[in-house]
Amino acid sequence: MHSFEVNIMRGTTQRLMAEHEEINSVLNTLFRAIRLERSGTFLGARFWRDAIDFIRGFSDEFHHAKEENILFPVYCENGMQDDYGPVAVMLKDHENFRSFLKIIEESLSQGEEDNIKRWQATGNFIEGLRFHIHKENNILYPMGEEILSREDEDCLMQMFDLVEETLGGSSTVEHYRKLAQSLEERVVQAFDGALQTEAN
Repeated sequence: MHSFEVNIMRGTTQRLMAEHEEINSVLNTLFRAIRLERSGTFLGARFWRDAIDFIRGFSDEFHHAKEENILFPVYCENGMQDDYGPVAVMLKDHENFRSFLKIIEESLSQGEEDNIKRWQATGNFIEGLRFHIHKENNILYPMGEEILSREDEDCLMQMFDLVEETLGGSSTVEHYRKLAQSLEERVVQAFDGALQTEAN
């Protein structure tokens, strides 16, 4: 057991980890989407634009923004570094994810070559973000739990609330929850349709 492991996570950590669960559900959906398209069942540009909307709006602007603008600076004020170590790695990951997202977005011309680029970029994005989430949940956040005071936690909670309100608050969370559900439903429907086609 690492010395920084704790049994009960703070409220801010729990909030971020709950967002990770929502993001992971969409990553699972996108993984199935790639498999479908590689087998010849295409989901269309609208599906991918909605997926980009979720990634950019929820994963990056709603989730990563709280980390980059609030959480990580507080970690660094309490002894972590932003030029090396876990925080620096997480920040570099965020930049890589934005690069993958740009490739995915640029691929929507629907040419065969662009489809391949999209599948490759999406696959790299999924693999990278899954590992990123694992590192945050199991390494960075527990380390942060050890160095933050009760006062730090209270301040973080207030700042999280404020930032989320500027981004639409609960209505934004609900919008992206429904969008995640819609993406999953479309993949399931396409998968069922492909099975029926094979059966006929």
